[in-house]
Amino acid sequence: MGKSSGARPGPAAPTQQAHAAFAGLLTLAARGPYRLPNDRSFVRSASRFVVEVSRRRAIEDVASDLFRANGYAATSVRDIARALDLQGPSLYAHVTSKEDVLWAIVDRAAARFETAADLAKGPGGDPASRLAALVRAHVGVIVADAGAAGVFVHEWRALGDDRRAAILARRDAYERRFRAVIEDGMATGAFAMTDAGLAATAILSMLNGIPGWFDPAGRLGPDRIADHFADFALRLVQGADR
Repeated sequence: MGKSSGARPGPAAPTQQAHAAFAGLLTLAARGPYRLPNDRSFVRSASRFVVEVSRRRAIEDVASDLFRANGYAATSVRDIARALDLQGPSLYAHVTSKEDVLWAIVDRAAARFETAADLAKGPGGDPASRLAALVRAHVGVIVADAGAAGVFVHEWRALGDDRRAAILARRDAYERRFRAVIEDGMATGAFAMTDAGLAATAILSMLNGIPGWFDPAGRLGPDRIADHFADFALRLVQGADR
């Protein structure tokens, strides 16, 4: 994948902005001896915040399902509004464009993958354990919200130039986590692969196919799926004789 230098990520997703604003209010209130000018006004503002965040999340969830099923290009704002029992213009009270909805979904999914990888990193461990932990973390994000994960995997290219470049940079950085662990395994002789980049791409391609078939009601639960794919990844890098 190529890289774009100096790209601006575009505005933060609406939900992120709302969370940041509300967190600021709570921090200010907790400092004391500050008195909020009107307690009822604060409660009303907090209630509006919760309702708005819930609406935006509902929009994102419905849009994820539609983008995943039909593709971003084939899904209209009217389709999203209809699925929410809204009139098309009413949707614009909560979002500014279809691309903004896509950005919110993709940005949130990217953050989930990054956070999961951070938590999987742990204090150390051998390369095989670290790679298995990364794979399980990746699978965990997918099965928790296959709709958003599928949109992240397949529809990020529909973003505008700056946002697309920002996501591409994050995807590249994420892939480097896998490549670094594989390189460590190659250096110690634990892994038989001779091309860490190709191995990382192969593993992530395998994992990113999960949103296309995962069924929460299927015969395999999330943990079993994660275990199987961790085993597949290790077999790939360790060689058939391991």
